[in-house]
Amino acid sequence: MHAEKVRVLLIRENQNTYATLSDRLRGGGCDCLFAMSKREVGALLEKHSFDLVLGPIRLKNESLYPLIDVLVGSRTTLFYSKTVEDGYWWLPALRRGLDCFGTRAFRPREFVTVLDQTIEEIRSGMDTDEKRAHFTFQHPDTIAKHANLHKLPRPSRATGSPKRAANS
Repeated sequence: MHAEKVRVLLIRENQNTYATLSDRLRGGGCDCLFAMSKREVGALLEKHSFDLVLGPIRLKNESLYPLIDVLVGSRTTLFYSKTVEDGYWWLPALRRGLDCFGTRAFRPREFVTVLDQTIEEIRSGMDTDEKRAHFTFQHPDTIAKHANLHKLPRPSRATGSPKRAANS
């Protein structure tokens, strides 16, 4: 029996962004499509459904946070990449269509394991109903070390800026 390929949308600034990641995904039997602008992302989402979407928080000065609202309720898993001083982090936003933004962020070396787990979860077609309350992505370090969780403030989806507490 031939398993369906996991369909992945990689959103990137240029051809070299995520080159190693796209090679890994293709080598693992994933079908990868690419977008280099917010308009291309919209066009691809209108024509195709994706199991996995990977992209930056901002693309050419445009926020991609609205993707959460576009994909929530689908079966799509969405990760954003966020540039930090010495590299970047991967931020889970949706897991199989369920909002999980604000859960633990992953460094690139941790993300490789999380990505493999995510693809296996998609391939297995596991029932999300039994996992609805469990939004954390399990990583051996996460299980062993509950301290040192890395969280960022939840942004406003409209502006892409972190939400601020209202003054009373």
